[in-house]
Amino acid sequence: EDIRKDVDAGVRPEGKIVLVHATRDSLADFDTAKNWAGALGATLMTYDSDTHVPEENKAEQGLLFQALQHIARN
Repeated sequence: EDIRKDVDAGVRPEGKIVLVHATRDSLADFDTAKNWAGALGATLMTYDSDTHVPEENKAEQGLLFQALQHIARN
């Protein structure tokens, strides 16, 4: 809650931020992730899944590399 107050007041990390989030995440609400991404000025990379930890799913592990590539290109 305190962190969100800071972010809403304009206190943000420097640099680029990419949030990787499943649209049907079983543990973290997708709309909340969208809201945080907007508040942080972050890129939201979504994928259709109900997983919470993409690096534990072999088919989704490449998403983390895509996020790093996005940061490097932009």
